[in-house]
Formats: sequence, C-alpha cells, structure tokens
Amino acid sequence: MPLNDWEFSYGGLVFGGATTYGVLQVTGLGPPDSKEDVKQKVTTHGAFVFANYYGERRIIIDGDIVGAPTTLQGLVDTWRAAFAPVATPTLLNEKKPTTAERSYKCICTRRKLMVDFLFGLGIARWTVELVAGDPAIYNSAGTVKLFDG
Repeated sequence: MPLNDWEFSYGGLVFGGATTYGVLQVTGLGPPDSKEDVKQKVTTHGAFVFANYYGERRIIIDGDIVGAPTTLQGLVDTWRAAFAPVATPTLLNEKKPTTAERSYKCICTRRKLMVDFLFGLGIARWTVELVAGDPAIYNSAGTVKLFDG
C-alpha cells in the first residue's frame, strides 16, 4: 500500500501524516557521518585523515499516539510489536511531498515510551532509534539503491 505524504512505515505499522501514530520529529534522514581514520604524522605536524566512506545511519523518530484513554493501551501494544527487536534489517519507508517513497534497511535498537499524566488523557509519547548498517537510500521495495548515503 503506497504511503501518503509525511507518512512512514516500519514493522507493518504506518505512522505519521494523519494517522493515530503521530510523528513530531525525525533526525538521520540526511547524509550519515563519514567513517574516519586519523593517523598522526610522525616527523611533522598534523595527521593523515581518511574519510572516504559513510558510517552507519542512525534515524531517531519522536512521536505520539493519540486515542481514547480506554483504547490507548491497545494502540501502544501495536506500536510495541512494530518496533520489537529483530535479527535482520526491516525496511523503514518514508514519503515526503514531491518525492517518491524511499526506504532504509534498519534494525530498531532503542525504543522509549513515556507514561505520564498525558497517558491518562489518551496520549502516549514515544521515541525510537533505528540503525541502518548499510547507510544507502533505496527505492520503496528496498531493491534499487538510489543513493549511497
């Protein structure tokens, strides 16, 4: 199923856009850091710096889940299942306006759910960190590399 503008999908969950699972902020979709290898020069000032390759991509997503206080726990359980730890990378798909869907091959390494006063009102705030060992950006099916990093 194609995503609408400002929507994401991961682990079978569609979030962002006008869904119940709001996205407040995303970092890590830009170019990843370079891997660096710095070796000090022995007989002169300075160092040799090698930074020819990209490192891993770390994508951090902050969001909220909004529902009735009586149904919020079920929505949270669906969120937990989508971001459960897995052994092999899962596609994170994203759709921004004026661009085709893109995907990143990620593993969820951290997830945090805040249970506070807002939870009792039907709002749960969350954060996940997804790490892509392969920093490349792919087409929506994850089969054609669009950019190395």
